[in-house]
Amino acid sequence: MRCGKIVTYRISLIIAAIFTTVPITFAGLSIDTTPIIPQQELHPNLYFTHQDISILRTKKDIPPYSDWWVQINSASNAYLEQDLSSSSLTEEERSKGAKVCAFAFVITDDDHCAEKAREALLAMWTSPGSNSRRMLEAAYHLQSYCEAYDWVQTSLDPSDDVLIREKLASEAERFYNDPVLWSPFGYTNNWGVKAAAALGTAALVISDYSAADHSPTQWLGRALERINSLLSVLTTDDGLWIEGSHYLTYTCGNVIPFLWHYKNISHVDLFADLRPLFDFALLIRYPDGHTPNLEDAYSNIFPHSMVAPAYERNTASLHMWAYEEGPGFDTVWWTQDVKEIDLIIIHDTSIQVSPPAEQPSVFLDDARVAVLRSGWADEDIYLYLNGAPDYNNMLAGGVHTHPDPLEFIFYAQKAILANDAGYGPDGFSDTNRLWYTNPEAHNIILIDGIAPQNAPIAVSTWIASEEMVFAEMIASYGEATLARGTLLVGNEYAIVADYVTADEVKECDFILHGRGAMTHVDRHVVWSLVNTDSMNVEFRTYLFPSTTTLERRSGLACFEWGQEETNEYIISHAEGESARFLTLLLPGYASDLPHQVFEVSGEDYVGVYCNDDFIVLQGDTLLLSLDEVQSDARLVFLRTWDAGLWLIEDGRTLTWNDVLFMQSSRRISITSSPPGEYRYTLHISQNDFQYSLYLALPDSMWALAASLNETHIPTVQEADGVSLEITGGGRLTVELTLAREGDIIPDGVVDVLDLVRAVNIMLDIEPEATRHEIWAADTNSDGKIDLLDLVDIVNIILSVR
Repeated sequence: MRCGKIVTYRISLIIAAIFTTVPITFAGLSIDTTPIIPQQELHPNLYFTHQDISILRTKKDIPPYSDWWVQINSASNAYLEQDLSSSSLTEEERSKGAKVCAFAFVITDDDHCAEKAREALLAMWTSPGSNSRRMLEAAYHLQSYCEAYDWVQTSLDPSDDVLIREKLASEAERFYNDPVLWSPFGYTNNWGVKAAAALGTAALVISDYSAADHSPTQWLGRALERINSLLSVLTTDDGLWIEGSHYLTYTCGNVIPFLWHYKNISHVDLFADLRPLFDFALLIRYPDGHTPNLEDAYSNIFPHSMVAPAYERNTASLHMWAYEEGPGFDTVWWTQDVKEIDLIIIHDTSIQVSPPAEQPSVFLDDARVAVLRSGWADEDIYLYLNGAPDYNNMLAGGVHTHPDPLEFIFYAQKAILANDAGYGPDGFSDTNRLWYTNPEAHNIILIDGIAPQNAPIAVSTWIASEEMVFAEMIASYGEATLARGTLLVGNEYAIVADYVTADEVKECDFILHGRGAMTHVDRHVVWSLVNTDSMNVEFRTYLFPSTTTLERRSGLACFEWGQEETNEYIISHAEGESARFLTLLLPGYASDLPHQVFEVSGEDYVGVYCNDDFIVLQGDTLLLSLDEVQSDARLVFLRTWDAGLWLIEDGRTLTWNDVLFMQSSRRISITSSPPGEYRYTLHISQNDFQYSLYLALPDSMWALAASLNETHIPTVQEADGVSLEITGGGRLTVELTLAREGDIIPDGVVDVLDLVRAVNIMLDIEPEATRHEIWAADTNSDGKIDLLDLVDIVNIILSVR
């Protein structure tokens, strides 16, 4: 087989896992289903009115619209030479010809174009096999015919107008009465939404029609109800399209035109209700503008400029930025590949382009999706952690599901490095579909061969600071529990930390897919490839602990329709009642110096040094003491040369080089940024409990004030730090001030008590001096406490100094 070695898993176990798991369903998005039909039918009106035509005609001479017009004009000239009434013509080609020629008529006022559009409209649905048309294809055809009719209606002979309206109404009735389209178990995917959107357009374009069994109001009502019911199945509240990003853009090929038609004709704005869908595509985009290829998806391009004009300035600017900073507009998915028409009509170059100003990493709670980004630029690092189980889709009979929950995708150096397999070059009918839906085609962990496809996903931790971003999700499947944490360290590299626990011995397989040529030396696995800038990129990974066994296998990947790659992937295998996997994802160019990576693991923990960074995953939350680090956290990260940059996940304490960095009365997850000149910023994962927190402060600094999410909290100055009483999590800011020399007992006053303490320190009388006490007592900064310092302190007390 082309896909190389594929392991056959115990089907009975997989089936058992699916049917013994109680699913958690999502509410999904919703729209107003009240049908609003205009009081009077007017033409043109779907996209523009007569008053707008002069503006459209002006556009054809202004870049970038002029470039699009050249393509449309060329296509219309070709259609003028064809017989668009021929029964040998496919319905796709005829409806496309009708739309292109009708739009050319609007721009040029050429009667030949209008006549050719009329010819196509009169011959609608005369092609062989028209009675068995799939709703997927018919939605495109119907919507294109409706738009063509709207644009040439005023030029039609009344008798032709009657015939064309009858044909459109007949097709609308066919949609309205289709038993599969409206069945609770039929077309419960993108097909149903696309067909309903097309029916909605038909209802609007012949809104005065009264000779059918059902009225346009009924057509529109049924269309809105179907779109609404399917949104509850196919979306989450924060905009995830559970069939994958490809099917979101594919569906929008009919939905976005309908939204514009409804807004223009009936003044009903459904863009507001569906904004999370379009924002989601922006929030999860790769640095190069594509969207991830999870589920049945290609790494495609969302049409941001097609929705931007529907929103207020800030949102519109963001979507125009996504368009301008990305690859533009995908030709594959948009309505019958005549995207240039929609661009000329909708694209608005007057919208100011504005990049996102907020924190680049995002967490979408309902979708269970975390995007860890170092920034919004195309050279930044990106890691996608997918925690979205598509229960609704599976329960409703959806077919675009993959066993990819808790998968990660890694993008850096302008290339996808750790990749999902994708959809397959021929989509759903691809001959290798069994590979693309195989658990091994995804960056997940198998437990006794079982993937977490139908496992409820719980989000345990999300922290996003300026220097580090951490996300952890937990799933129970295969009679075990997996906690998967992902940490992005600046614009440098990423870490994946996995901890599996069970009541009995389990076989655990960590799967990692890379692209390009693979080399494998001990725990170091490297993939070499060429990125979009023709640069030689290396995806360097280290897989720990060394007690796991590594196996190389071959598989397939597909990022675009018709394009397939053969790559090698790696499986790290462990057995036991618990298993830990710590993986470093290091992007770079072939010319970069290698990282200095070595392992310091023990029986109950995995420890690694990466250059000067120390990472340890222990999982059992015991007090670990390793290489001058003590902590009871499940995961610890510490940059040893800059000890202000650290993270602990699910812990109470962190000590390094005998300095207590933090101590909490409750287990928390917290990350620290290096203190600024007079400010110390930390980020604490959200929680709902109260706890005490001690933080070490830099030498010579005291806490002046503190706030959590900009709300003041009291501080208690300690010898080497500050104590706080906190409720909840978020951004913790401690304002710092320079401590006074001689103020050994930190109370803001230099007095006899400080002098006595200085004498005790000089004579080595217990208790042992703290960092602050040594700094405050060493007034002349000569590295020792002696009589000269005592004299200085006396002078400070007497206000001589």
